[in-house]
Amino acid sequence: MNLEEYGIEIKQVDQVDDGILAHWEATADNIDLFGIAAVNEDLPEYQWSVCVNAAEFICDEPLESKFRYRIAEAIRAVNGVNKLEEVDREVWIVDGTLNGRELLEAIVKVLVELKPEIATYLNAH
Repeated sequence: MNLEEYGIEIKQVDQVDDGILAHWEATADNIDLFGIAAVNEDLPEYQWSVCVNAAEFICDEPLESKFRYRIAEAIRAVNGVNKLEEVDREVWIVDGTLNGRELLEAIVKVLVELKPEIATYLNAH
């Protein structure tokens, strides 16, 4: 997948907090559609929290269920994921030892595949 074609860049962000082990972001020309942040924290309950911008806005069926299912499946498929829980409209927590870039790439792939449906939905709301 050519991320540049969609104006997407995945990059590691400098840590500003001692409790953060790694911080990854997907930035894009369309941040509402393709924006993602993943933070690796050394907590006993989970290691990663993931925020997917589009998830905040998609709240009508059948797209909402399809979107949430696909995002969860993509995260679960990343090597090293042991447990996943959705804790807010746009936030998932992940337990496991995994690569931040791989995590974001998996989510971006879903967003690109669902782009026509998501973009139509976001433009209508």
